Amino acid sequence: MKVWPQSRPFVDQNADFYRQVLVDAGGRLDTSQHPNGAPGLALINSAVTAAIPTERTNAVLAYNSIWANDAVVTGDLPLAGVNRRTVNVFSDYTIQTGTFKGLRVGVGARDRGSIYIRSRSADPIVNPANPTAAIDDPAVSQTTPVYAKYPIIMNGTLGYTVRSEGWGRLDGKELVCQLAIQNLMDPRRPVYSGI
Repeated sequence: MKVWPQSRPFVDQNADFYRQVLVDAGGRLDTSQHPNGAPGLALINSAVTAAIPTERTNAVLAYNSIWANDAVVTGDLPLAGVNRRTVNVFSDYTIQTGTFKGLRVGVGARDRGSIYIRSRSADPIVNPANPTAAIDDPAVSQTTPVYAKYPIIMNGTLGYTVRSEGWGRLDGKELVCQLAIQNLMDPRRPVYSGI
């Protein structure tokens, strides 16, 4: 389910209005380029002398920003630092009879999955026309997510329950001793967090 389902229809319905504002301010639309699904890339129209040059520049930036922001919203990217899923599983068993009666053994795992850390909008590549220069990678954009995988954390427990007998006032009470071991597998892979 998309977070803002009305966003794309609203932007599409007002595309002609956005274009008119761009043209009125002294910009033009290059329809050979379609970044972020836009009808074209807004550029400064050098054939027009703008009354207020900063308004022309602002109109070009605003037009391109509308489509860039719409691509992020309709792309439904998660917030940075937010997990897409978390799974916790734990089970234990208590021995009921025999020499080890009352001994409890448990094991569990926590899988936090992947965490969204950023988009790939600023990934550079070598310029095919000039091997000594870098350009933005056209194969990725601000809607191309980058995820980091959290390691699966394994935990274990070992416990023993003793029922007191002949301890006076504590007679019939239970004494529970338990050892908990966190991170049994000790993964040391770096994890991105706090972004």
